[in-house]
Amino acid sequence: MAAPSRTAMVPERGTRRRYTLNPIPREHIDAVWPLVHPYTKSQSNSKRLCKTGSAVLFFAYDAEENRVVGSCLGEIILDGDDTLVASVFAMGGERFPEWAFLIQYIEEWARLNGAAFMEIEKPRKGYQKFLPDYATDGDVIRKRLA
Repeated sequence: MAAPSRTAMVPERGTRRRYTLNPIPREHIDAVWPLVHPYTKSQSNSKRLCKTGSAVLFFAYDAEENRVVGSCLGEIILDGDDTLVASVFAMGGERFPEWAFLIQYIEEWARLNGAAFMEIEKPRKGYQKFLPDYATDGDVIRKRLA
C-alpha cells in the first residue's frame, strides 16, 4: 500500500520552509530516478525493485527551491521470527536535519502495511541525533512501531 504525499512546514533560520514527502508510483520511477539516484547511492538493482513494486521510493521535495533534496528506498520484509519490518535500505540527501521529521510519514506507510518495526540500514553518522526514537541494533537503527 502506498503512502499519500505529505506536506509540512518547518522552521529554518527564522523562516518557514515547506517540504513534501512523495511516494513515487512504480510507473513513474524512470522519470524521477535521475533526481533521486545521487542521494541513494544504492545497489544497482534498486531501480528494478522499485519498478516491480518490491520496494518503494520516497523523495523529500523542497517546495521553496522546487527540487528534490533527499530520497529513501524501503521495503517490507519478514525477519527471522516472522515479524514484518519496514526496512529503509538506502537514504540520503541534503540538509537532512531539516527534513528528518518526514520519516514519520514513512513510519505511517510501514504501519499501514502491518510492520511492527522500522529500521534504517547503515545510517549515516548523525542520523540518530535527529531520530531519537531509534535505537542502534548492529548496522541499523530501529524503532518499534505502535
